[in-house]
Formats: sequence, C-alpha cells, structure tokens
Amino acid sequence: MKEIENVSCIRFKVRTNQKDYLNIIKSKTSQTSVGRRGGAQAFNLNKSVMNKGSIMHRLLHALGLIHEHVRSDRDTYLNVYLNRVSPDVT
Repeated sequence: MKEIENVSCIRFKVRTNQKDYLNIIKSKTSQTSVGRRGGAQAFNLNKSVMNKGSIMHRLLHALGLIHEHVRSDRDTYLNVYLNRVSPDVT
C-alpha cells in the first residue's frame, strides 16, 4: 500500500466506520473484484502470492484498474504482430 501511495495520489486508510472497505483475508485462493462493490469487499490472499508485486497487482484491481489488453478500446491503441507470436501459444 505504501508503494502505491508513494507513486500516486491514492491514499489507504485504516477502516473506522466506513460502510465500503476492503476486507483482507488469508485464503486458499487469491482474488478480489475489480472496482468498488460496496460493503465489505473480500480481498483474498493466498500465501503463494504474498509478495509485493502480486499484492500491489490485486490492490490495483480492487481500485478498479484493469489490464490494458481487456479494455473495450484496446484495438485503437494496441497492435498485435501475429508473426511475432510463438506458434506454441494457444
């Protein structure tokens, strides 16, 4: 969280009485919804992803950020060169 705060205008706060919040849970899976869902939003973390990069990745999803390749307008900004894609990729 500090790393995200250090490079952005995002600030995380310890929950007091907010009705919408991330509930960080040690879990068998690692997942969270993309964007605000309202109420207690489960932020599941599995011990296999307990590293800064993976946790930051999931926090950014919880904040509503998505991968560029799934944006509805991606074809306006991305060029895929199929001749550079390995034939082993399915």
